[in-house]
Amino acid sequence: INAEYGEELGCPTANMDKDAVDIAKNLSTVPSIYHGQKSGLEYTVIEHDPLARGVVYIPGFTSGKDSDECVILRKYFENLSTSNFLCYDPRGIGMSDLSFSDCNLTTWIEDAQKMIDMMHEITNKPPLVVGQSLGGHIASCIAQRKMCDIHSLVLICPGINYGHIFHELVKSIISKQQLRQLENGEVIMVDIGDFDNWNHFRIHYSFMKILLPTTFLNPWVQ
Repeated sequence: INAEYGEELGCPTANMDKDAVDIAKNLSTVPSIYHGQKSGLEYTVIEHDPLARGVVYIPGFTSGKDSDECVILRKYFENLSTSNFLCYDPRGIGMSDLSFSDCNLTTWIEDAQKMIDMMHEITNKPPLVVGQSLGGHIASCIAQRKMCDIHSLVLICPGINYGHIFHELVKSIISKQQLRQLENGEVIMVDIGDFDNWNHFRIHYSFMKILLPTTFLNPWVQ
């Protein structure tokens, strides 16, 4: 602000200069937040610095960019000027295309790969990938296939390789008639809330080859 104009307007020049500096400082920390759609995927990008590392959030089952977990992360990254952030609605969820019944795990892995590639293009760097629940499983699948696309992983309560375990659990508590229905592809209703052996059900461990820095966050495991 030119001091001469400040004096002509009868405004304290010192105050105007200070206000201008404060405004400039605030603007320098305000991220660019934009929404868009790519390949049928609705996404939100929080961009502070195109040269900074990007972070891609892969949501859990039936969750998208407006889920409680993602809203918390978005607020956090709005104030973290050292990183850029991308979140999205997988296909069949939220504002993205397709119906939920038309989607499967392969669909959602493809969606995540597209968003990882997009953040890579924005920053010209492999992003850090955060996956929650099923999103953690999806992140691990991509990391095994194309490790060069990802800088590192943060897996929050990842649902890794649990499908067959849950299937065996259900088979152990249903009747023979329900088992026949299940094997014939029919939908059955099962209440497992009071299953006594939940905590004693053996998990068959398997190994994945992921040569990336990986952090697991699981509040249920000490």
